Amino acid sequence: MRTYNLLKAQIRAYYCNRYGEITEDMGFCEFDMEQAIYWYAAFNHKGMDSVLYGVLSVSPYIPGPIETGVEPGLASDFYDFLVSLEAKNV
Repeated sequence: MRTYNLLKAQIRAYYCNRYGEITEDMGFCEFDMEQAIYWYAAFNHKGMDSVLYGVLSVSPYIPGPIETGVEPGLASDFYDFLVSLEAKNV
């Protein structure tokens, strides 16, 4: 749960830096954040013992039966941000 919350906090900070102040009606992009976190964890976990695999179990996002990845738009922007964080930490 800690990693999941950290990922959400990083996306919120990114959003604030890129788009401006976070407002009360931020709910419009919660779905995009959840989707980005889910697919980031799904594509980058290293097995059942990894922290990112645990993120999948606490994520409220449940992909549809024909989804194969993050959708274009804000969710894709958030996903790319998470990938860039990983690249900086390597």
